Amino acid sequence: MSYQEEQLSRYFKEVHIYGDLDIVVARGCKHDTPNESAPDIPHHVAIGLCSQGYAEMRKEEKTFQLRPGDLLLFLPGPTTRLTETSPDFDMDVIIYSIEYARNKFFRRTLPLSDLFRFLSQYSTISLPAGEEDFFTTTCQQVVHIIKSDNELFKEGILINLLTAMALWTNSHISRIVDAAPVVEKRAEELVSQFLHLVNVNFNEHRCLEFYADKLCITTKYLSNITRMVTHKSASKLISLAIIGEAKKLLVESRMTVSQIADELGFPNVSSFGKYFKKEVGITPTKIRHPI
Repeated sequence: MSYQEEQLSRYFKEVHIYGDLDIVVARGCKHDTPNESAPDIPHHVAIGLCSQGYAEMRKEEKTFQLRPGDLLLFLPGPTTRLTETSPDFDMDVIIYSIEYARNKFFRRTLPLSDLFRFLSQYSTISLPAGEEDFFTTTCQQVVHIIKSDNELFKEGILINLLTAMALWTNSHISRIVDAAPVVEKRAEELVSQFLHLVNVNFNEHRCLEFYADKLCITTKYLSNITRMVTHKSASKLISLAIIGEAKKLLVESRMTVSQIADELGFPNVSSFGKYFKKEVGITPTKIRHPI
């Protein structure tokens, strides 16, 4: 059992996996685990639905609540921590690899600018009455297909089910940000490719030149389009990926600060410490051992 599977099994009664963690459905929360970091699988996206009870969560400086009928989006980045749950709290989660989604099923129907605007303001979506049935039914269907012996059509069915889930989720984001689905634009496609490259390469490459060369554009144009689409500079987006992974490793792993610095591609622990303090305002040690 991998570390990720073990982590999910600590929190959920059922964990169903397709491929090399390409698709995961986790169902039924356990209540004998301490309130701590929510399960997190790097380079994956998760969509969870609270079916009963109550939970309070914290992501960086933002605290939010989950109640029945609330949809929660987990994206790679800063760790989400559980701070409180009711005894009857329960939720189901569909998790999928960003790489698998990009190659197999995901077609955006929402502009990246609206997606970033949503994520900067919200962590949850309160579904209209009856809409939770779509999520619950899709979860059940995905589990049924994962457990099926019919390998010939399994992947095709899963791709279609997850495409429907992505479109359904985007429709609710669109409703909140008051944005109609649009045809994908060149700038948004380039930013999407840039974010994918950052997600894969941030621990080895922090210079804009690397990403601009991969995209066959200039660093100036890369900076312009990332600001236009996400309201953040390209350098800031790279930094967010690095700091998000650093925080996760500091909080959740037993690696030393020196080992984490090496894992993230820094030449030594001193340069990692200076970079971290510049971006976060405190040292890595204080994240691991808060006063």
